[in-house]
Amino acid sequence: MATQQQQIDEEAVKEEKLRNKQRFNDSIKKYRADIDEVQKHIKGLEKDIKTKNDTHNGYRQVIIAMNNLKLVAYYCNMNKESMAIMNIKNENYLNDARKVLYQVLINIESVVTNYVDIPPSEIEEKVTAIARLNPERKLNLLNNIGFHIQMVVDSFGDNSKWKWSFVEVEGRYAVIAKNLIDYRQAIGNNDPRKPYYVENINLMRLTKELLERASKRYRDKYEQVTKEVEDIKKSIAFLSALRRIAVLTGESEEAAKLKRMIDITTKMMESGLKKKEGEKKESARKK
Repeated sequence: MATQQQQIDEEAVKEEKLRNKQRFNDSIKKYRADIDEVQKHIKGLEKDIKTKNDTHNGYRQVIIAMNNLKLVAYYCNMNKESMAIMNIKNENYLNDARKVLYQVLINIESVVTNYVDIPPSEIEEKVTAIARLNPERKLNLLNNIGFHIQMVVDSFGDNSKWKWSFVEVEGRYAVIAKNLIDYRQAIGNNDPRKPYYVENINLMRLTKELLERASKRYRDKYEQVTKEVEDIKKSIAFLSALRRIAVLTGESEEAAKLKRMIDITTKMMESGLKKKEGEKKESARKK
């Protein structure tokens, strides 16, 4: 039986937990109010997309994406409050942040597609439709998305069950970065005195880094976790997209290097397929 002192201690712990719970609820009221306001704004924009017959829907989707990024931050901050006050990671808020992060990607994909390796000419019309989103704004948007992706990844931590699902997030992020670029403007703008010269260089640099990372992450996922052909195919697709950019920009040595990497990775995929087929035949033979 518990001693009287033990009972007193247990009651004190319960009371402390209740006080902390109340402190936590009070601390997130501001975030709940902000979330409500942002969601109302998003619903208004979504209504406009459905009802207004104009050419501004691409911009509306970008604005919705930016508002969704605010929601991601609010949910992550609510988890921070939970950790600081109650020492509890709030998976519900983190999952809300993760889901909204996907919605951010969907918003931008709806404007410039989610195609990984296609000629820029095939989506040139879509990019032109958001011409007022200049290179500086595009760079700010992409950096903002990258910042919030990292915020969610860090909030979940290294041992999260969602660890490898973020490979898809990073891949889709790389794709929208690539597809947002106006390549005619970026490649043709080789005069430092022209507007957005530096921003175009930084856009191209960021996109190449993201595509390279996405390819590596899918290859790591294939080698370390899944052995699924689709993962290594995606790794190759990102390399192909990188090579396409190198060809467009006249980087022949880089294009040749990427071609070798594509060939090596393709052979890895074919070897994996042969191994799987052999294992299937062996399993069938034993039955």
